Amino acid sequence: MLAGGVESMSRAPFVMPKAESAFSRAQVVHDTTLGWRFVNPRMEARYGVDSMPETAQHVALEFGIERPAQDRMALRSQQRALAARQAGFFAAEISPVTLPQKKGEPLTVSRDEHPRARVLGMATAGVEPRLMGMGPAPATREVLAGLGLQLSQMDVIELNEAFAAQGLAVLRNLGLADDDERVNPNGGAIALGHPLGASGARLVTTAMNQLQQMHGGRGGRYALCTMCIGVGQGIALVIERV
Repeated sequence: MLAGGVESMSRAPFVMPKAESAFSRAQVVHDTTLGWRFVNPRMEARYGVDSMPETAQHVALEFGIERPAQDRMALRSQQRALAARQAGFFAAEISPVTLPQKKGEPLTVSRDEHPRARVLGMATAGVEPRLMGMGPAPATREVLAGLGLQLSQMDVIELNEAFAAQGLAVLRNLGLADDDERVNPNGGAIALGHPLGASGARLVTTAMNQLQQMHGGRGGRYALCTMCIGVGQGIALVIERV
């Protein structure tokens, strides 16, 4: 497995669309700082075009996720990520890259080999687009039911942490405690970032490393990785250390 990339959520604050007719003198400006851009009116009328912060607000209100609990989750993610980095946990997720320097020896980014894991099953689910972040909850239930496993058997649970409101709503919907030690034990996207197009690979790789290092090196067995995707989708994956 190889994953890489650079996350950049910055956008031009205002853009002008192409003219709809020859010699058009219309001056339409779209605000594209965040969320959808160049919205199709029929899409908006049928499904809505809520941005990610708006969906987080919907989820928080719909499932009663209080602000202090969100702050605690965000702080916990930051603290765990810092501890994991200081302990060298993420070294196993970095492939070696050597960069020549203008002066002195080349700079090499260190690495460690990845542990192995097999994919036991995967499931996807759909929810209302306005509650997009809740997709992992039904997806998790589906994949566990298909495998005949229980949440209690999961040694590691990697949740994508799009927002604290979303993360807490999913955990509570699944009957898990806000501070379940199995959930993102090395911090999550709140602290580490949410790389576009590479979130799934990052979650699975981190889960594999955590399984390998658990119980004083004896290792854990099962890990659950979940994500909310796109407009009202969710995915859940279960892996087993071999």
